[in-house]
Amino acid sequence: MLAVWAFRGALAYGFAQDDFAALARAAGLLPRFTEPWRWLSLQGFFDLLRPLAGLDPLPYRLAMLAGHGLATALVYRLLSRFTAPPAALAGAVFFGVHPASFTAVYWISTVGDLFALVFALRAMEWAARGRALPAALGFALSLLCKESLVLLPAVLAGWRALDRARGPEHARPPIFDRSLAAMTLIAAAYLIYFVVANGLHATPAPGAEPYAIRAGRHVLENAASYLGWTANPWMPTVRGFTDAVDPAVYGWGLGLAALWLAGAFVPALRARGWLHAAVLYAGFIAPVLPLERHTYHYYLYGALAGAALAVAAALDAAEAWLTGGSAAARGGRRRSAAALHWSLALLVALAFAANGSLMVRKIETMPFGHPELRAEPIVDRARIATNVRAALVNAPLPEGATLLFYSPEARAMAPDAASGRETYWERNVRSALYDGVAVRLFAPNVREVRFVTAPVPGDSLWYALYGVTGRTQVVRADALR
Repeated sequence: MLAVWAFRGALAYGFAQDDFAALARAAGLLPRFTEPWRWLSLQGFFDLLRPLAGLDPLPYRLAMLAGHGLATALVYRLLSRFTAPPAALAGAVFFGVHPASFTAVYWISTVGDLFALVFALRAMEWAARGRALPAALGFALSLLCKESLVLLPAVLAGWRALDRARGPEHARPPIFDRSLAAMTLIAAAYLIYFVVANGLHATPAPGAEPYAIRAGRHVLENAASYLGWTANPWMPTVRGFTDAVDPAVYGWGLGLAALWLAGAFVPALRARGWLHAAVLYAGFIAPVLPLERHTYHYYLYGALAGAALAVAAALDAAEAWLTGGSAAARGGRRRSAAALHWSLALLVALAFAANGSLMVRKIETMPFGHPELRAEPIVDRARIATNVRAALVNAPLPEGATLLFYSPEARAMAPDAASGRETYWERNVRSALYDGVAVRLFAPNVREVRFVTAPVPGDSLWYALYGVTGRTQVVRADALR
């Protein structure tokens, strides 16, 4: 409930940028996905909802919040395997309200991140019970949502090795059983498909590969940024939310790495899943570290489950120490110890929830260059697209119209307006509308959409005169004379 409450503001927004590509595929305006890559999230999800919801964003966003709430509940169940319920609750709240998940919950196109984790956590539960077929199916569904958790079999193998080291009572299931064998085969098949499918496509120009994977310094920079964002979600210390390598949080990242290493030598933490937390975090963040051009907060979504386990383990160990360990459970002290555990856990959980809610609000409302524009791109572009849609819904556009998007306001703001070079403000609106695909959805009678930096000849043309916030007026070409 706290996780859903923290991100409830997402319900107020419409679609933005890549959302329109998925909606257009579901509507037949763009080619459908014919390969497994993210099919379930970027094709199946929109195929399911579009006949029911059309272009009403609310049902899509309710599904996103439901997915996040379900993921948080599953994280709680995962943590409960290692810690007492009060500590597991606090750890799950840490996961559920962490501001790094902002884009994952606020952008409909990141539905894959949410449900990839949901299916992965269910697969882990089934694998722990030795249920090979459900575990394999859950993992396959996770990969069809998003490939970022492809190392789940390695995480499970690592967990089982750690369990065996804890003693014979933790030695079941064995390190490699039918569940893990099936999941490993699925991971290998998917990786082979991914490499072969990429190799069949034309090689892009150097520097143009959006998902370039390479070894280099950026791997360490990405790791330090992700660790730093994990450790620093706090309202007083967060100074920005830019999706790029972030040297400002390197100190936080190094501190978290040192803390995790030090905790590995504390028996009370190891007994509560401290090392399991490190394996889970590393396994779920490792696939995105080699990405040379993509460093996004929402790539942390799955890995935050590992951080939540570490939080729960630390809190559970601290509570046990404060109440005198196992001695606190004897005689009349048992009830008072339990009350203290729950009181401390609830205080910590409420502190996490308050901080997370404030951070989400801060990210959502931070302005950028204009009082009505937002620094967070998805929020900003969702607002812009909503403004454009309001103008197009009742515009008297004839069948087969050509609609040119032109912004006198952006041109006036450009220092080199005469050059005809596209400004940031124009590019921002074009990105919000996914290069005009959104317009085809909002106004099906439009045949062609173009973005121009100056009026062009043609009396049969129609213009969408827009401002930098997306407020638009549709006029005939002769109105510009």
